[in-house]
Amino acid sequence: MVQGESSHCGTTCTPASSSRVECKEIGESEDALQQELERKKLEVAKFLAGLLQLYLYRINECVETSPEEEEDPEEEEDPEEEEEDPKEFPTDFKRFQPPVFEGSTNPLATKDWIHDLEKFFTLVDCIESQKVVCASFMLKKGASHWWDMVKQTYNLEESSMLWIQFKELFLEKYFPIIKWDEKGAEFLRLKQGNLSLLEYERKFDELSRYVPHLVNNEDALRKD
Repeated sequence: MVQGESSHCGTTCTPASSSRVECKEIGESEDALQQELERKKLEVAKFLAGLLQLYLYRINECVETSPEEEEDPEEEEDPEEEEEDPKEFPTDFKRFQPPVFEGSTNPLATKDWIHDLEKFFTLVDCIESQKVVCASFMLKKGASHWWDMVKQTYNLEESSMLWIQFKELFLEKYFPIIKWDEKGAEFLRLKQGNLSLLEYERKFDELSRYVPHLVNNEDALRKD
């Protein structure tokens, strides 16, 4: 009887042992799967962290380069502003070597200086606001001192002064009306007399510049 019970026990223990083995294998598989999942999660986390760093780096790079890109147009415009600077023009004007005026008692020298300057203005395409500035550059010695005094007395700004206004002040000083009238009267009194023909023509040409409106009467005035 004991032997039968022992035999029955032996047969019942075998399935239980097999079940424990299977459970152990399943448990090990689950652990391995869990470890694999954890490893995948770690790889994904590292990938996302690297992607985030790259994204932040590119944002910082854009922020740092944007101000430079905005400043580039300004840097390109600076040379243009310097070329357009009105203060630079008189210096360029002097490179053409326009005539200098130091002050003269000869009215013709005064008139010639104005005439020559106006030719230079045309040559260099001088704008109205720069004509007086350029002319003042060519005043030297006594003429320069006179002009400084005029500017202080009348509180004048050269850049806002018209060329015709400058000429009126200049001619009033160095070619006054009374001198103009004297030369005009001398022209009207001119006769050849004892002068050679060459001397007479030279004198006639000189004085006729004071009265160009009378030159049409040249033939009548040449007759003695």
